[in-house]
Amino acid sequence: MNNAKGINTQKEVESWVTHIRHLPGSFFLSLIAARKSLPLFIERKIFTRLTRFRDLKASDQHIQHDLWVYVRRLPQ
Repeated sequence: MNNAKGINTQKEVESWVTHIRHLPGSFFLSLIAARKSLPLFIERKIFTRLTRFRDLKASDQHIQHDLWVYVRRLPQ
């Protein structure tokens, strides 16, 4: 199940989370900026895919939560 929109490897997930963490401005504005620069963000399953990897830092759970809230707000 490897498609162009999905995040399929731990390395991809970690890279993506790191990118989000280093964007400037408030976190919510950073997510909007990430959506424009990273098409992967539109993938609605991102929360599930992020949480599959247990070795992500605990601080990243905040990022995962905010991603989930933002994805839930995307138009259906």
